Amino acid sequence: MPRGCLDARKAHSVPAQNALYPATRVDFSDTDVLKIQYYTSAAAVKHLIPDDFELAEEPLVTACLFHWGYSPFGAYSEMVSTVEVTWAGVKYDFALELILENEGALFMGREQLGVPKVIGRVAFDPSNIPRAPGYQLGHVERPVGHKIIDFGFKPERKVHGLKPLPPPPDQKAILALRILPHLHNDQPPVVREYVAIRTICTEGELWTGTGSLGFAPLSGFSLLPQAPVRRYGESILLRKSSHYISPDLKGFALGDRVKTNGQG
Repeated sequence: MPRGCLDARKAHSVPAQNALYPATRVDFSDTDVLKIQYYTSAAAVKHLIPDDFELAEEPLVTACLFHWGYSPFGAYSEMVSTVEVTWAGVKYDFALELILENEGALFMGREQLGVPKVIGRVAFDPSNIPRAPGYQLGHVERPVGHKIIDFGFKPERKVHGLKPLPPPPDQKAILALRILPHLHNDQPPVVREYVAIRTICTEGELWTGTGSLGFAPLSGFSLLPQAPVRRYGESILLRKSSHYISPDLKGFALGDRVKTNGQG
């Protein structure tokens, strides 16, 4: 009788017959990034943070809008939110919630890396939406059609034009809690680990300015609005930039920074 000819041992994602994301290094170009940092209270976010990590009394929250202009997944926009934590004396940005509307990028981030990506719509495209008097605006919808977060940015100073950017030596890794459930829900997950990820920016045009966030009254089902703004930190707009996800991924067993998954 005939047999199938798909080599399942070489498959790297689901569906195996039509991979949703590449197995090689992932690069992005023609990217715009709006990053707004602010401080919240530990009491407001501690229920969202694993108990392996320490928090400052006023943890640093980073909220970013990305417009990925070109990538293996095509063009799309995404919101990334993180909270700064300390683990074994090292500072990380713990991934709180990422919202996007791109199938391939969502499944790669969540299945492979454990990043908490969920479906929603992000409106952000500085190149095609001029604002007066110079404001850059964006918003996040979850579910689609229900606006939960408004982003605003007033550019004030151009730090530099488009140029190559060396990786900052003190760049924090994003830390994600990666969980692969067991086939049976009453059994412990097959994998439960932390993954350290770095997205490296190699070039871009940088502006600084004043950022502002607004949370809708009914946005409490999302995670970022549960971290209210106490005071703002740095806000930047990075234009025409290029990035890649570092292949130097590190996996850590929960509560153990020594044992790794063989990648670092």
